[in-house]
Amino acid sequence: MLSMVTSSEVGRSHPPRSEALQAALQEIKNRSPDVLIVSLGVDTFKGDPMTKFLFENDDFNRMGELIGSLSVSTLFVQEGGYDTQKGGINVLNVLAGYLSASKL
Repeated sequence: MLSMVTSSEVGRSHPPRSEALQAALQEIKNRSPDVLIVSLGVDTFKGDPMTKFLFENDDFNRMGELIGSLSVSTLFVQEGGYDTQKGGINVLNVLAGYLSASKL
């Protein structure tokens, strides 16, 4: 069974501490997948011109750390972010956080 959690369910601020993200991480742990595919939308950054989310640069790093702590082989598919300069920074923040926490 495939289950998904969308960014709107995660919340508009402080995503690393949100109940929906914690629930999603627990569900992933419970299922023990061989591979995790993350649809990485960095348009959730507070400065993105197309959305009204409030995620900060550090939030993306922390989300990467949380995903990395699962120690599951992960494919990140970048699919959103309309401020290309800041979006690129936050893609790097997620990947840096993931690499810092992953034990793979």
